[in-house]
Amino acid sequence: MQAWNSFRFVYGRPISVGFAFRRPWEGGHTRTKSALCSEQLLMCGQNLTNAERTIMRNKAISSGIWSFVEPVSLTPTWVHFDRRSGPPACAAGGYPLLRNGSRGNYVLILQDALNNLGYRTGGLDGLFGPVTTNSVRAYQTYKGLVPDGIVGCNTWTALMNDVVGRGRTSTTID
Repeated sequence: MQAWNSFRFVYGRPISVGFAFRRPWEGGHTRTKSALCSEQLLMCGQNLTNAERTIMRNKAISSGIWSFVEPVSLTPTWVHFDRRSGPPACAAGGYPLLRNGSRGNYVLILQDALNNLGYRTGGLDGLFGPVTTNSVRAYQTYKGLVPDGIVGCNTWTALMNDVVGRGRTSTTID
């Protein structure tokens, strides 16, 4: 929230936010490796012209407040930016690499997706612990991936391909 308030000051005018978060199974994310978080965390500027979005994107980049500002080629009709705890798992961008000990919003996204697909993580707590690790390994084994418990590009891509737009299931946790 502090980053958001700082950026509103830098931007210098009100910012309309389309939504701050939509769960993957609700259809909130794209399926490509380069845009695994195109509607993640802060998506805004849908009501702006292309020129106004360019100004917002450039201010987001130059402000130094955000650790990630999605390129216009991936989000041409909105501006997406957020703070991340590490580099993206895929070379082209997207979610960060996660492993046992990781914590935060992206772990929540991971847990939400795994639970939706029936891989129980013990809840939605944003903490990548032993139960989440075991769920990731089980999912990786099912998908024919290396079951190392590390959520990198291949695991994120497979997971989002399986869960995006799936809708609520009996294993979804609220």
